[in-house]
Parts: sequence; structure tokens; C-alpha cells
Amino acid sequence: ITQLNDRLLRQGEVAVATVPVGGRAQPGGDSAAPHQQVPLPPPLESVPDEHFVGRDEAFARIEARWEKVSFRPRAVVLTGAPGIGKTRLAAHFSRQVHRAGGTVLYGRCDEDPLTSYQPFAEALDHYAGVRDLLRELPDEAEELRRLPALRRRLRDGGGSGDSGTVDDRYPLFEAIVAVFRHAAEAGPLLIVIDDVQWADAPTSKLMRYLVRSLEPPRCMFLMTFRDEDVSSSRRQAESLEASLASLRREAELERVCLDGLDDQETAAFILAQRGRAPSDLFARDLREQTGGNPLFIGEALRSLVERDQPEGEEEPDLSRLGVP
Repeated sequence: ITQLNDRLLRQGEVAVATVPVGGRAQPGGDSAAPHQQVPLPPPLESVPDEHFVGRDEAFARIEARWEKVSFRPRAVVLTGAPGIGKTRLAAHFSRQVHRAGGTVLYGRCDEDPLTSYQPFAEALDHYAGVRDLLRELPDEAEELRRLPALRRRLRDGGGSGDSGTVDDRYPLFEAIVAVFRHAAEAGPLLIVIDDVQWADAPTSKLMRYLVRSLEPPRCMFLMTFRDEDVSSSRRQAESLEASLASLRREAELERVCLDGLDDQETAAFILAQRGRAPSDLFARDLREQTGGNPLFIGEALRSLVERDQPEGEEEPDLSRLGVP
């Protein structure tokens, strides 16, 4: 049975491997995935998904890339100002991929990273928490123990658990490629990397290596990039730019810029938040004063709850509201 399943996976006959975002994997039968589905990573699961409005064009562009993921690795970077909704859109798309049977992993970059290859270490840690890599990929698991973030997760009970440093990158990178290829066996793999503007040089090098080495591809990188927060060093900025250039060549990187919500989307957002439709004037004024930034709109609406609205006034006066 195991040999038959492996052969079917190699032939691409598993149903979830070709399910589009809007589709649904069929349970049961020979096409069922051989292992439990990897849960959606908590940082994505915790992002609110109710009241999601707008972003139809951006979502469609991401989905178009995803539908071609079987031909070569794909990459999309969502850019925009803080609060514009990059992470929320990434989480919304990730939920659709997960519901359709895909595997979703997540990691984030920090301005001051806590560990080597931080976003990929976080993604690998989540995957290793579900799959027994010590049994399924013992050689690769031993190599991954060189990453401090994974030593406790991959401890096998023998030895000190110290597997050396990460200085020799090639075997480590090959082990990471093997694990992501393993993750993509039962269905295409979506790797979400948050705040990629803070990616350090080692992370950028690993990203480039993954794009070149993942065969068969069946993998897409979905990254968020904060336009107004590129405070990295010159060396870090050059390394990130080299990674993005490599992704453009080898993964057909597409940049999706998120602007503020328009008048209709702002009105829909207000309706979802307050339970009643605003006037066209109120929606337009609020959008103009917030730049259509969903974070600012939400904060403005929440402040309404804390204010006493004069009797007979259907909508508050935004000039008294203190919109940011």
C-alpha cells in the first residue's frame, strides 16, 4: 500500500495536488492524503477573517499565481503601508488554500532576528510539530538540529542534542529543501513570510536557494513587505534586493501593491463593523480622512462606541471624532 501511494504521489494523481483555491478535496478513496493535514499556523489562524471586504483584484492576482504553481515555483509580494491589510489578505488567502487541501506554513522576519533563518525555522518548527521527521526524514532531521530553534523539537533522546553550528550552509539548505518537498507531497505548499523587508542576509540566501532547488516545484512564497519601514543596513538591503531579483527571474515574482479602500469598500467595511449601512457622505469623508487605511478606519469606528452620540444625530460629526 505504501509503495502504491508513493507511486501515485509521484504521478500527481492525488486529488488535493490539483485542487484550486475555490475547490475542495474529495475525501476517501485512493486519492485521499495519506497523512493528517497540517493545521493552519496559529499566527494566520488568529488573524480575524470576519468582515473581510475589498481586495478582490489583489486576491485574484494571487490566486492566478497559485493556479500555476505546479509548473514552477511562484512568488508574490504584498506591499503597502502599515495597517493597509497585507497580513490579513495573506491570512485570508491562506485559509482558502488550507480549506482546499493545501499545506500552509508561516514565518516572520524581525528587525532584530532572534535566531538564524528565523522565518524558515518557524515554518519548519510548525511542520515538525505535526510530522515525525525523526522517523520520516532522519538524515534531514539530524541536519536541521543545527538550527537552535529546532533542537528541542527534533531531540531524539540520544546524545547532547548539540549538532554543531550553521556555518556549513549547503547540507543545511539541502535538508530544508527536502523537508519542504516532503510537505508538498500531499498537496501544493504555500509558504507565507511576513515582514520580508527585515529579512537578513542568511534568510535571503536561503530564499534564493529554495526557489532554485525545489523540484518538483508545487510551492509558492507569499510575502508581505512594509513600504515605509525599510530601515535595514546597506548590506541587508542589497541582499534582500538580490533575493527579490532572483525571485523575479526564477519564480516570476509579482508585486501586488495594496492601496487604501475606495468609497464602496469603505462603506462595506463600515456596514460589516457597525451592522448598518453608512451614508455615502459619511463613508467618503471617513475614507478621505483615513486614506482608506483599514486599521485607521477600524480605530475610528471603535472610538464611536466610546462617545455619546447627540440625540437625533444619525451619524457622528467626523470633525469631532479625532480621526487619525
